[in-house]
Amino acid sequence: MEPLKFESIYFETLWGGEEWILSPIPGKETTCNGQPLSFYVKELQHRLLGTKVAKIYGNRFPILIKNIKSRQQLSVQVHPNDSIARSKGMHNGKTEMWLVNKCSGDISENRVDEGYQDDADEILVGLSKKISAQHLKTVVYNSVENPDIQTAEESLESLLQRYRAKKGDCFFIPAGTIHSIGAGLDILEIQQASETTYRLYDFNRIDKDGKRRRLDIEDALSCIAPEGEINRGNYSADIINCYANSSAVVTLASCPYFTSTFVDFNRFCRPKCGAENFYHIDNSRYGSFSVIVCIEGSGKLLYNSTSEEYINKGDVLLLPAELGSSDIYSTSNLQLVEVHI
Repeated sequence: MEPLKFESIYFETLWGGEEWILSPIPGKETTCNGQPLSFYVKELQHRLLGTKVAKIYGNRFPILIKNIKSRQQLSVQVHPNDSIARSKGMHNGKTEMWLVNKCSGDISENRVDEGYQDDADEILVGLSKKISAQHLKTVVYNSVENPDIQTAEESLESLLQRYRAKKGDCFFIPAGTIHSIGAGLDILEIQQASETTYRLYDFNRIDKDGKRRRLDIEDALSCIAPEGEINRGNYSADIINCYANSSAVVTLASCPYFTSTFVDFNRFCRPKCGAENFYHIDNSRYGSFSVIVCIEGSGKLLYNSTSEEYINKGDVLLLPAELGSSDIYSTSNLQLVEVHI
């Protein structure tokens, strides 16, 4: 059994673009050696997924990983939880996390479209105060119907928690949480394998066909307030910064759908004897596959005792569960995110 290195797919969007770096979504699957992810899942089954994952998901690959590159602010939106998604005939909902890799000030070229400078580097997650579901519904409909876009935007966004994003910030977004991403950000997104997004508000933008994009107000509101009351998760955001302390290994998110870990090899303390530091992965303990996303530098993966695989910035490696344990070493300023179920 060997690691699988996948090729990403890039999609242009109205607000910027998305690089899908590991995707099981039909019609949008990433490939390895010319074969889609579903081919490997079908051929290898639990050998790839792991006993725990196969028991839960069968032959479905459970996560989707993207790089989001925003030139404009994304719509104000929400995703369904598992229960709501299944009631609509879908396999699962969409809980996700974001890791901010770059902000508009971190790169030389201007990546913020005209008119969106005020939204640069801003993240909106959850509500700024406790309100009733009816109050939120009234504000949303009034904002959509208001021809004055600036006033409409300010009315809705005044209810949301606003954060000025910094490199290394990680936001955990449970399903049912209202959110939006501002302009000028590069974000690694790890999520349940779902494309379902319900838009509450979209700034009256016009698409390539000259039409306003579809809004899903009632579906979105049902996700935010499934029992007639707004989800508790909408009152706060779970945020950490992976550079805020000296730890080389930082847990970014841990939930039933995925566990993600940031590893900065520059922060490992090297013993006086000069022994090389490494990050150990034990898929047999997880009962799951692992995914390695290289976000900076380069390194090598040692597996099956003597086999090696080199990794560089932008590479995505899927480590099948049957691979067992493996070790990753840095060759030059390596930073990565490791994901498993």
